[in-house]
Amino acid sequence: MESNITNSIHNKLNYIYSLGEDVFESIKNESNLQVNYGLFNGHYIKINGRYEYQKYPIPVVAIEGIGDIGFNINGIWFEFFIDKVEFNKVDIENLISRYKVEIYGGNNCLIDFYTEGKSVSDISHNIDISDEETVGIAIYLDNMKSHSIKEIFFDACKLLNL
Repeated sequence: MESNITNSIHNKLNYIYSLGEDVFESIKNESNLQVNYGLFNGHYIKINGRYEYQKYPIPVVAIEGIGDIGFNINGIWFEFFIDKVEFNKVDIENLISRYKVEIYGGNNCLIDFYTEGKSVSDISHNIDISDEETVGIAIYLDNMKSHSIKEIFFDACKLLNL
C-alpha cells in the first residue's frame, strides 16, 4: 500500500516538474522578459491555516521585476511583491472576485491580511499596510494546462498594474 502512495506522489511530482518546465519555456520563447527556472529545496505552504515546511524540491519560474510562478503538490501559485504605493492602486475587489488570493506583509512576515472566509468588503476596507514597505500577493490555482497558467499569470499582472 505504501509503495502505491509513494508512486502516486512520485508521478504527481514528475507531472508538476514537467509543467513548470513547459511554462518556463513558453514564457521564455514568447516574451522579452528575463525568466529563470529553478528547483527550490523546500518551501513553506499553508496547510489547514498553518505554514508547514515541505521538504521536496519545487519548481519555480521567476520573472524578473514581476513575480514568480510556483508549482507544488497542492497546486500552482503566483507570487508578486509590490510597494505599498502601487498596492493602493490595485482593484482588490476585482482581483479577489476572480482569484483565490492571499495578501501578506512583504517584509518576510507570515501574517496574512487576507485569509479565506472574509468578505470582499472586509478585505478591501481592512487591509492595514502602514508598517509594510512591500506587500506580498499570492494567487492560488488548481493544476491546469501550461498555456492557461501563462495566460492567467499575465492577466493577474494586468490587474496588479505590473
